[in-house]
Amino acid sequence: MKLNRLLLLTAALLATFQLTAQDLIYRKNGQIIRANIVHTTNNSISYKIYDQTNGKTYFVTHELIDSIAYQNGKKEIFQDKALATLPVKEPSFKKYNHHLIGMDLASYLFYRNLALSYELLPTKHLGFKIVFSKNFEQHNYYPNQRADFNLISNWTIKAGVNYYIFAPGTFRFGTGLHYIFGTNTNKNQVSIEGYPYYRVVKENNQIQGVILSLFALYNIDKNLAINLGPDIFINSMPASFPAIRCELLLNF
Repeated sequence: MKLNRLLLLTAALLATFQLTAQDLIYRKNGQIIRANIVHTTNNSISYKIYDQTNGKTYFVTHELIDSIAYQNGKKEIFQDKALATLPVKEPSFKKYNHHLIGMDLASYLFYRNLALSYELLPTKHLGFKIVFSKNFEQHNYYPNQRADFNLISNWTIKAGVNYYIFAPGTFRFGTGLHYIFGTNTNKNQVSIEGYPYYRVVKENNQIQGVILSLFALYNIDKNLAINLGPDIFINSMPASFPAIRCELLLNF
């Protein structure tokens, strides 16, 4: 008889220990969760259902919890506890700067032009660009001859709009339409009256045209980029060959 009473008392103690060896999570919606808490952070708590130690791990944020009664007797109340806030993620475009200042390396290397540019990027896909170019080593040019703005111009200004196919990122494709104008020096052969030869007369003329630009822009890092592609002259006077552009850009 004593043995049976001892066994019953032991079973009761084990049951009592099992009931107390659990954490009670009181949620603000009135739900009580009998759990074993696995881990806590500044914003959430992970736990398992108290009698499912091999079961799933659940998560609940502090803002949904009223209080927790731990198995060691400690109680934590969350009502008056300041909740940690997660940092707000800014839109990806705000990580990229909206201004580009550049120098065309190909223009100086192949044509001896100093070409400086500025582009404003007000939106993800749109840019407004202006380029000033000054020639330091002009080539000979005769009227009605197919020429090259980069070789014969004294100076040019190019202004227009670019459209970027991809959103801001490391690599982008784009296209642009620009109007170009400036001056050039050409040479005319003028016959000298009474003599069987000619003399050469230099004249300054206006040049103008429309340019279709195709380009690939690569961001080396946050503040440095390269713009590479061709400029195709449309309805230009004088007629001009396409030109290669390779700009080194400062992004700020």
